[in-house]
Amino acid sequence: METRAEIYGRRKDGSEFQGEISLAKINVGGSLEFTAYIRDISRHMLLINELYHRAATDPLTGLHNRRHTTEEAEKELARAKRFSHPISVILIDLDDFKSINDIYGHHTGDEVLQHAAKACKHIARQSDIVARWGGEEFLLMLPETDLDGATRLAKRVLKQLHELHAGIPQLGDRRITASIGVSAWQHDGDSFDAMAYRADQAMYSAKNSGKNKVVKASGSYPL
Repeated sequence: METRAEIYGRRKDGSEFQGEISLAKINVGGSLEFTAYIRDISRHMLLINELYHRAATDPLTGLHNRRHTTEEAEKELARAKRFSHPISVILIDLDDFKSINDIYGHHTGDEVLQHAAKACKHIARQSDIVARWGGEEFLLMLPETDLDGATRLAKRVLKQLHELHAGIPQLGDRRITASIGVSAWQHDGDSFDAMAYRADQAMYSAKNSGKNKVVKASGSYPL
């Protein structure tokens, strides 16, 4: 009573809507009467959902952005720790991306990022987190996946990137390559930041040793 609650209602035409209901009671001639007021809040909720989507999504690729990914990844890691299940991170950096912008223009560079995002999304499972980590970097978090399993998936991503030029005519025969680092959850004291750091170090190891390859994180970097 005297509070508001969200409900679902049905219009005369059969369509469903989100509503807000408030109840009140009054004393009329010694008898209690109850009043219910229902308000259609569908447009309001659509706006809220749209704002949430914009806040969580990278506008160019449609993938999760870094902030939202960090929040979701922490939840996934907590779940993995609770049930002692494996979980891994893949960090992808497109090689020599600046030269693509310089030679073919920023519009083509944007197309490359969009195609790379689709490739990552296509290979990932529905339960995986796929994000644009920043610039020409992408991050995948893979629940229920150990280091070797994540490495196999990373190699599939690398192979898929090699074929992107076929869908971007202005690139001609130029192949897209990437330096990829892979890390996995190690122990209860591990964190998502530490996993991402180890993947980042492995990715730089790939880049500094010739690029166009996948490197697994080794050792225990600062936690």
